[in-house]
Amino acid sequence: MLQDIARNEVAHRDWDSGTDTTVRFAFVGLGGFTENVVLPAISETDYCTATVGVTGTPETGERLVTEYDLERILSYDEFHDGEALTEYDAVYICTPNALHLEYAESAADFGKPVLCEKPLEATSERARQLRDVCDEAGVPLMTAYRMQLEPVTRRLREWIRDGKLGDIVAVRGSLDIDIPNDQWRFDEDLAGGGATMDIGIYPLNTARFVLDAEPKAVTACTASPRDMEVDEHVTFQLTFPGDITVHGQASFEAQPKTEFQVVGTDATVCVSPAFNVARDRTVEILKDDQTTELVAKWGDEIVEEFDYFAQCLETGMAPTPDGNEGVRDLEIIDAIYESAERDDTIEL
Repeated sequence: MLQDIARNEVAHRDWDSGTDTTVRFAFVGLGGFTENVVLPAISETDYCTATVGVTGTPETGERLVTEYDLERILSYDEFHDGEALTEYDAVYICTPNALHLEYAESAADFGKPVLCEKPLEATSERARQLRDVCDEAGVPLMTAYRMQLEPVTRRLREWIRDGKLGDIVAVRGSLDIDIPNDQWRFDEDLAGGGATMDIGIYPLNTARFVLDAEPKAVTACTASPRDMEVDEHVTFQLTFPGDITVHGQASFEAQPKTEFQVVGTDATVCVSPAFNVARDRTVEILKDDQTTELVAKWGDEIVEEFDYFAQCLETGMAPTPDGNEGVRDLEIIDAIYESAERDDTIEL
């Protein structure tokens, strides 16, 4: 039974070889997400440690030295100049989107592997440059799609692949948040776009991952009711091979909620909350007119993401999601914006 498989196997780390390693990370960008989400998670990883912080705000750096036992704080210029190279093994980039490329270029010059937040850059062109810089330097690049390393999502992909849900009819994903409008995310030059770029990318990428397929066409609508520089709301519909329809929706100004649902001819699976870093998720499986609800601590997806990357570096396994994955999403996002502007379906 699908339910028994879910209970017994959902938390399995199918990528973990158990190889003993400790990867020392430099954290470029010590903003709220790094400070409040990522650094606390690093202490719970099996294979990672935080040694260097890179920031333009020295007082933040000094405070985090004490809170997280960082060994060194660098300014952005000091990072670019190659200081403290012996004190870290890999680089995590969590700056505004349009600044990712310059820090990836320096990391690549230093021969340091790169784990870069998504979206990979502010435009698809700059994302391709970032990918190519790492490829040419021969350094591993991973786009930080933590959902792809989250156990529930990985099991869902396997169930779809193995036909346990029957033929897939539709996928639905949503992510609604409510954030102040004075953040860099509303600055088009820094962000590249709004809700589509920042949070719509979650249902987009997760749908591509679990279906293991690429969309053929997109129809989309965006809105900015407060007349911001970027889109505040987005809805999109992607058509995949086999006439599978993916419905995505995201908003910067809404009651916070996030869900992901896969509808099959034999079973439907709904995950909630889907696209945040919550450790507790409810997985609801509807099959044969019966609903099974699984509630458990699946683990911290930031921990999974960093430990996976560390295992890739230790074993020589190429990380996925890689740079190509980050580029492809931005190419699809280009089509989402084009569709919204033209009020038409865009073939991919």
